[in-house]
Amino acid sequence: MSITTEEKIKHQARTMFYKHGIKRITMDEIARQSGISKKTIYESFAEKDELISAILKEDTLNHQKTINNIALESKNAIDEIVKTMQYMAGFFSDMNPQMFYDLQKYHYHCWSQFNRFKEGFINDCIEKNLKRGVEEEYYRHGLNTRLFARLRVAEMDMCFGGEVFPPKHFNFVEVQVEIMKHFLFGIATLKGHKLITKLLK
Repeated sequence: MSITTEEKIKHQARTMFYKHGIKRITMDEIARQSGISKKTIYESFAEKDELISAILKEDTLNHQKTINNIALESKNAIDEIVKTMQYMAGFFSDMNPQMFYDLQKYHYHCWSQFNRFKEGFINDCIEKNLKRGVEEEYYRHGLNTRLFARLRVAEMDMCFGGEVFPPKHFNFVEVQVEIMKHFLFGIATLKGHKLITKLLK
């Protein structure tokens, strides 16, 4: 099945953005690397923001499908969150964190789009997982699931910003994984602690 010109443009731009960040990649460079004229690119995407937005939309939809499948197929709440963490760590390991910093600083509309994904879908997934974990007795009884879901999203934001953990001194994926583990152990029961330790070996 042949890919469309629009898909080819998105694929090339995504590869370059993920590797180098967004700011340093121009539409001219995308045209040159993709073998598609700049005029043709602008016929599909009127501006760089529109191209970034299209890539974000596609990627977040793929994340939603994968994360939903993990939730359906996981044995319990901790199995779900560990597998989700492993999936996201694999995704982030192929990405230059500069992309997030550029998105936040230079492309506010697209950053807002990414925030809606985090504060909507991701927040809801976390809260569902917390409720599931409480019912399964892996997370503490009486846990304020709404509050802790918001806390977890805030922790993610702290990593994306780059101020608390500057990329020159901290590995982005390692920071995400360690904070997630800290969060998990903080909400888990003794039963949960044992399972977390087993699954993270």
